[in-house]
Amino acid sequence: MIPLETALQIIREVLAAPRTKSARVPLREAWGRVLTADVASPLDFPHFDRAAMDGWAIPPGGERRYRVVGVLNAGDTATIAAVTGEGAPPLAAGTTMKVMTGAPVPPGTARVVPVELAREADGALEITAAGDVEALPACIHTRGQDVKCGEVVARAGERLTAVRLANLLSVGVEEVSARRRPRVTIAPTGDELVARAADLAPGRILDTNGPLLEMILRGAGCTAGAHVAIPDDPRETKARLAGMLGQSDLVVLTGGVSAGDRDFVPDALRALDFTVHFDRVAVQPGKPTLFATGARGVVFALPGNPVSAFVTAHLFVLPALALLEGASEWPRFVTLPLAEAWRGRSRDRVRLYPARLTRDGAVSLLPYHGSGHLRALIEADGLVRIEPEWDGRVAEAPVQFWPLRMAAFAPGEGEETA
Repeated sequence: MIPLETALQIIREVLAAPRTKSARVPLREAWGRVLTADVASPLDFPHFDRAAMDGWAIPPGGERRYRVVGVLNAGDTATIAAVTGEGAPPLAAGTTMKVMTGAPVPPGTARVVPVELAREADGALEITAAGDVEALPACIHTRGQDVKCGEVVARAGERLTAVRLANLLSVGVEEVSARRRPRVTIAPTGDELVARAADLAPGRILDTNGPLLEMILRGAGCTAGAHVAIPDDPRETKARLAGMLGQSDLVVLTGGVSAGDRDFVPDALRALDFTVHFDRVAVQPGKPTLFATGARGVVFALPGNPVSAFVTAHLFVLPALALLEGASEWPRFVTLPLAEAWRGRSRDRVRLYPARLTRDGAVSLLPYHGSGHLRALIEADGLVRIEPEWDGRVAEAPVQFWPLRMAAFAPGEGEETA
């Protein structure tokens, strides 16, 4: 049994080189992908000096009264071209133009005075703000203030989140170089599993791990498909595993990796010339987790209990998928106070307990009676890390909390395969 940090480090080292191909793709189709090249802005943003709010463009000087000479509305291209185009004269002393948020300001504008700090009547404007007019904020979003032409806006190895994608759109980027999302195949193991309630019989249980993992991985943007359960048979386990490896970048199994008489996954992998890097991790839930690689792909075999499968999918599989794409996305714990005292027993491994956030920013451990207690995750906002040596913690003691998106959703059908 190896420490949790050692297991994560092994994954990082073994999967250091990305394994999915890169291609040029339209930006609007690249959401969720990992960039393989830096992206520089082809233009300044903003593209021109523009009003940061509705107000009055005034020239330098600090006068309090002006003659109104026009209005500039955002998108009024004809008026904007006439007032701000090449050769247009600067705003004359003693004159002002009303400008709407986002509209270009006339040449020679010193500041935009917000509408609530001025009063207009009969074509004249009076600044009503107290104090020196020259001390008022400029309220001008200057050209290139956010991004200058040629500046790197997104870097290789970064994932195109909605915010990154919007930033690239704002500077006119239309195409990027990015990696294909990994293809994942999921299969539970065990004779006891059935897909439908109608097939339940004595000793049989419904398969929840397959759908659970499929939704987690699809919610993370991967192309994931679930197979029917693999029966507890060594030849069938090897044959089915070999077939899945030919279709996917990564295979995720559940069950079949403990020390039971019918746990055939480790031997099947070794027979297929895979290297098993670890098969026991000092974490609860999740101790019997296996990680293996070979010429035909990457395999994780997760514990069969559903909470264990959920935790280890987030703890090991999602970071591994990021590495396959050339990204580095690891569990990020934050330090928060414990809402109430906790009592327990010291153990030989790290424990991860379902917990929820309180309104005042503390974390409260949820009732939880083991890795089969799937319902405990319904109200959870994440997991609290309990160190092996702890046998109790007082209220308000600092603990490490791992926020998780408990409800995953698929981005849509027909994911790219380029």
